[in-house]
Parts: sequence; C-alpha cells; structure tokens
Amino acid sequence: MPLSSDCPYEGLPDVITFEEFDDEITVYVGEKERKFKISKTRLQPILPHIELDDYISHHLPDLDERTFELFEHWLRNKTLDELNQDEEEEEAKATMLEYLDLYFEATEWGIQDLWNVIMDRFRGRNKCEDGYFPCFLIKKIYDNTEEGAPLRRYMVDGFVFKSDGWAPDHLAECFNRHCRKGNHDFLLDCYKAALALARADVVDADFHVEFGESPGCEYHKHRDGKECGLERARKRRKIGQTCERTSGRGGGDSY
Repeated sequence: MPLSSDCPYEGLPDVITFEEFDDEITVYVGEKERKFKISKTRLQPILPHIELDDYISHHLPDLDERTFELFEHWLRNKTLDELNQDEEEEEAKATMLEYLDLYFEATEWGIQDLWNVIMDRFRGRNKCEDGYFPCFLIKKIYDNTEEGAPLRRYMVDGFVFKSDGWAPDHLAECFNRHCRKGNHDFLLDCYKAALALARADVVDADFHVEFGESPGCEYHKHRDGKECGLERARKRRKIGQTCERTSGRGGGDSY
C-alpha cells in the first residue's frame, strides 16, 4: 500500500536527537490497529503530501503491522538485522517473506536506501531449496515487481549460475515445479539469461561470497546513477590488488 504517490525519498537524519522524541506521533497499523510511536521528523520525508499533525492519530489499516515494525526499526537505526544464517529452512523462508513485504513497500514509497539494504540482506543469506529462493517466493517477487527490477535480475542471475552444475533430471524437475507454480516469466528470463551466459554477459551474483569480496552495488538502484560505498570499496580493493601486482614486477611503477 503506497503511503504517497510520486514520492522520491530525500534521505533521513544520520542520528536520532533528543528533540526528535518530543516530535513523536501515534500511528495505528493494520486491522488490529497496533500502536506505534514514531518520530514525525523521520516519517515526514516518506509522507510529504500528508499533513502529520502532532495532536492527531494516524491510521494505516491496510499496512501489515510486522512490515511497519521492520520499517520503524529501519527509521530509527538506518539499518536492518542480518538474516540468520543458522535458521531452519521454514523459519528462513518466513523471515525472508517478511523482508520481501518490506521491500515491496519500500519500492512503493520510493525509498531506495531501504530496498538496497534489504537486497544486501538477501545476498548475505541465500540458502533455500535448490540452493536458491523457493518457487513461491519467486512467484511473489514477480507478482510485485516490474520487468528488469533489481530483485528479479538477482533471482535470475543466481539461479542460472547455481543450476549450471545440476543433474539434468534435477534441473528438469525444478523447471517443472516452477511451471506448476505459474513462474513462466521467471523461466523465460532464465532462458534469456542462459543465452547471455553463453556470450559471457551474465555475472555470478554471489561471486563475492566465495572470494571474500565486497558485493558492490550491481543490484542496487541509486539516484542519478550514483555509486554507493560498497561499489567504491570493491573498486578500491581491485585497484589495491593491481598495485600489489604492479609493485612486484621488476622495473614497474608503484602507486
């Protein structure tokens, strides 16, 4: 449920000040109207077209309360908890589903910083059936995102790479399972990516995990085409490695 239309995210204060606690308003979320106290200073950039009165309660009945709880946590801390690497399979899927719901809302609200954080959490914890997201989560992603969305690209790139070493019978069963779940657009994207892979146009989505690299911002979306700190860190490391190799050569210049 979008809280506003055409609402680009303009950024939040870096830290919470004591003055912000005097600026809290009451928000009731979901059918059960769960009560949240939240800083108007931090919430107003998300709702620029709505007058947030200090003395009026605000109701968001169509928004899931768990989604808003995660959102409120991010507003206060500017980060989200890492996804637990040791969770059981079903628990992991449930947690990822909660983060997915927040990702969709962040997309609706135009909060790029938030959906980039969630993307990084997905990339840090990816251990579901078939070595990848299960069918129902992929279907949910495709039902709630547009063609070419970063999360779709991540699903496809990772699936194509991870499935490369599977036995033919296992791969066929996986494709049949996706067909039964109605994931036809996903399979079509995988087919296109497999063709691109033959031309070496597809990147290994989780290369950084195996080699201890910075993940970069391949699957982020930034305003005005800017890069984030992860991408700059990746480039710095790459330059540093190049410098080490260069300085070790006879007669080579070092930086």
